[in-house]
Amino acid sequence: MKKIPLASIIVCLAACAVSSVEPLTVPLVYKASPTPDAVLVAMNCPALARIDVTDRRTAPVLGTRFLENKPLKADVTAANDPVAWAREGVQHFMCRMA
Repeated sequence: MKKIPLASIIVCLAACAVSSVEPLTVPLVYKASPTPDAVLVAMNCPALARIDVTDRRTAPVLGTRFLENKPLKADVTAANDPVAWAREGVQHFMCRMA
C-alpha cells in the first residue's frame, strides 16, 4: 500500500483554504409562481392607474456575505434596479389577476 506523506496532505488542504470573500451582485428577476396558491387576494378591480415604488434604503447593500468560522466578509448588492424589479413584479401580478 502506498503511503502519502503528511506534508503533501497539508499542502493540498492549505491550497483549498479560502482566504478572501469577494463581493456578490445578485440579479433581481421576477418569476411568477405557476400555482394558484400564490395568489394572495382576489381583487374586484385589478386595474391600476400608476404604481409608485420608492427605495428608501440609505445604502445600496442588500446584506453581508460571511465565511463561516472566519472574519472574512463582503457586501451583497443588486445587479439591477430594485425599484423597477418591484414595479414589474406588481404589474405582472395584476395582469395575471385580470
